[in-house]
Amino acid sequence: MSLSFSLLVQVHIVVALDHAVVELAQRLPRLLDAEETRFDLIRCNDALALNICSVGLDARIGTDVASYKRLPLLQGFWAYAASAVVNVVRGVSQPLKVTLCGETRDEEMTMVCVCNGRYYGGGFYAVPEADPRDGILDVLLVKKVTRAQVPGLIGKYKAGRYKELPEYITHYRTDHLEIHSPTPTAVNLDGELKMETDIHMAVAKEKVRFFYPKGLTW
Repeated sequence: MSLSFSLLVQVHIVVALDHAVVELAQRLPRLLDAEETRFDLIRCNDALALNICSVGLDARIGTDVASYKRLPLLQGFWAYAASAVVNVVRGVSQPLKVTLCGETRDEEMTMVCVCNGRYYGGGFYAVPEADPRDGILDVLLVKKVTRAQVPGLIGKYKAGRYKELPEYITHYRTDHLEIHSPTPTAVNLDGELKMETDIHMAVAKEKVRFFYPKGLTW
């Protein structure tokens, strides 16, 4: 019985590998004949990020997720949910001074999200129209909200429906901005945590070459 089972497993493995090799062979020409574009980068003080940077609740949740993933049964969405609950209990908003587009806002805010790309954090679709090639950062400023308002806000924000929340979320397009926090605050740079008080973000002079299979889009 054990020998037959072992042979059956080996056969399945060989078949699976054969399918994988065939699929790779079919896709290889498209990979070798790749399209190329250049993506902007975000310069945040002395660091670079490609996709999205954030300050506030979103940054605190995102940078704490890794610690919850170490716990049994808390993987993927559940790690994010645990981090969200804990950080919401700790406090939703914080004082921030943000200067961009000739305007300064000095108030309690829930978060600031600076987007070069569109997706992050396991399926969050922050700004659907963001284009990493256009030399512009799409910035979402989220006003102070209550703990009770957070679930509804996150649901629409995750789905890219921020325009349905004009009373809470303001969308700016700029190539640079300044953020000041009276105390060191979490800054999320593509999942990397930094603690800063004065934050300068801008479209970097540097760019990154990006290759993708011919006939597809990103």
